[in-house]
Amino acid sequence: MLIKLLEKEHMPAVKNLWGYAFENQEPFYSWYFHEVLEPHNVLGLFAGNQLAACLQLNPYRLFLNGNSFGASYVVGVITDPAHRGKGFTKKLMLHAIEEMNYRKHAVSILMPFDTIFYSAYGWELCYTQIRYRVPMEMLRNFSDKVGSFQPIDGELDTEALAFIYQKFSQQYHGYVERNKKNWRVLLKDLVHDGGYAYLLLDEKEQPAGYILYFLKGRKLLIKEMAYIHYQAKKALFAFLYNHQSQASSVEWCAPMGDQSFLFLRDTIKPAHTNVVRILPFMCGRVINVKNALLGCRYKENIHCSYRVQISDSHAPWNNKIFSVVIEKGIPMVEEVKTGHVDLSLSINAFSRLFFGTISLEQAVFMGEAAIQQPSVMENLSRIFVQKNNYINEYF
Repeated sequence: MLIKLLEKEHMPAVKNLWGYAFENQEPFYSWYFHEVLEPHNVLGLFAGNQLAACLQLNPYRLFLNGNSFGASYVVGVITDPAHRGKGFTKKLMLHAIEEMNYRKHAVSILMPFDTIFYSAYGWELCYTQIRYRVPMEMLRNFSDKVGSFQPIDGELDTEALAFIYQKFSQQYHGYVERNKKNWRVLLKDLVHDGGYAYLLLDEKEQPAGYILYFLKGRKLLIKEMAYIHYQAKKALFAFLYNHQSQASSVEWCAPMGDQSFLFLRDTIKPAHTNVVRILPFMCGRVINVKNALLGCRYKENIHCSYRVQISDSHAPWNNKIFSVVIEKGIPMVEEVKTGHVDLSLSINAFSRLFFGTISLEQAVFMGEAAIQQPSVMENLSRIFVQKNNYINEYF
């Protein structure tokens, strides 16, 4: 058995595994493997000369705790059916943790098929979404016909899209900092799926919002929608409502904290018309605790020190005690061998705290974290606070 990063000659085998386990719909299938996925981002496990299992480590940058972090997005974890049940996935995941640490990626994300399966390796659910399914008629009172719309040009409008996305994302946490390649891939993927993209310009002809969507049968399915202010949001809903002759309903996902459901028309009898659900979406893991803590940037009025003990059976560089001193919002971190500990927890619980999925008080209440020195609780509660996470990347 051999585990290694792949080369171009191995990509047909990776493509075949993907097609068997997930999808092989063209033109996405060939485009993704020929233009998007890079061999050095694929980790493969070989049984003899055969590629028996593989996974992808797609590089991104995430905005977490006041700073930008390099991250690996684990995608396409696949084992050939002839080799399932042999523990190959576990071997791949543990090797992937080492590779991500080598790449100096302090954190990782993955979209789970089962939110519990990857917790054995330290990943925990860190992102959820609100999903709406609403009859088109229910949008009428929430829409406002202001501004103008134009089809998005994937080459010319990237800066406008990036500007809107950044303004929209700033109210959230944990989002991807998209570069030009990210935008190019996102828009090309939309085109391959037969989707549409429109840009909203305000009365001064300045970018104010955008919408990426599909028309499937009598449904309008939104892939992504972003806006820089409330008026732009209402203009986007007016754009949606103008499709009432083509679609009878509209479906979209929104970040947790979105309050559209408060303003959409609904009926209570004989039943609620709108369907609003909370769905699990993305897991997160801290790959390197020390580097993750060093990279944080807090408010300048944060001055404190604490010691945290992490248990991580899959990453020995994390399975330590770390001394953290924060001055004017900037942390200094050192590994220590002995001495008192203020906070002790597993890498799973620490990952949720670091991503801001739960607060320290919630972690203690659920028994996921132990405070050894109660006097530090007040300061730690200012650091490990619950945040509103948002992400909308799919590979």
